[in-house]
This record gives sequence, structure tokens and C-alpha cells, in this order.
Amino acid sequence: RYVGTEFAHRDERGDEWALEVRYERNDADGARYQWNRMSYGVEYGMAIGQRGRLEIDVKYRLLNYTARTVEIEDVDVPRRDHRWTPSVVWRHNVTGATELRLGYVHDGRISNDPSRDFGASQFIC
Repeated sequence: RYVGTEFAHRDERGDEWALEVRYERNDADGARYQWNRMSYGVEYGMAIGQRGRLEIDVKYRLLNYTARTVEIEDVDVPRRDHRWTPSVVWRHNVTGATELRLGYVHDGRISNDPSRDFGASQFIC
């Protein structure tokens, strides 16, 4: 189940920005997979010349597990993950049906369970 909202704006030049907030709840059958998550995002896109566009996006997700715990200084506490996903993409319209994209996306998680931390980068071309 989830509920969320997004506010977006486009100006006369074609520049766009958007803000989004979302709350999700996963009531899985197994307690291990039950969690609550808040997601926040901000996006900005701007025209570059007649055929180009630059898009910048950042998403943040806070995931609270309702039944999973992790031991911190000999105390069991609920597991909590923070996930960041920033991206930058340049698009160039070659023809009406063909587009060239170059970009970078990073996906990273920081958890109070250190064995669950990770970071991954992806280059788009």
C-alpha cells in the first residue's frame, strides 16, 4: 500500500522541475519482509539548444523494518536503511525516433546493519 504526491512545473522555455513524496507500507506474510518506507525526490530538466536536454534527479528513501533487528552495542534495534540515488543524464534528439543518451547514476545504501551497505555506479551511453 502506498500514498504519495508529486508537484511538477514546466515553464515557457521547456524547463521542468518536480518534487515528490511517497509513503509505502509492506504488510508481507513473513514478518522479515514487513517495512515502512518514505521516499523523497527532486527532478530538474532543462533544454540545451534545439535538440538537447539535461536532466538531474535525486531520490532518497528511508526504509524502516518493523520486525528485523540488528545488534548495536549489545542491544537489538530495528533495522533502518537509507538509500540515495542521484543521476545526471544528457539527451540529444538525433532524429524523431532516435535519441543519444549519456549519463551517470549512483545507487547507494547506508544501513545500521553494516553488512548491508553498498554503492554502485552506472554510466549510461
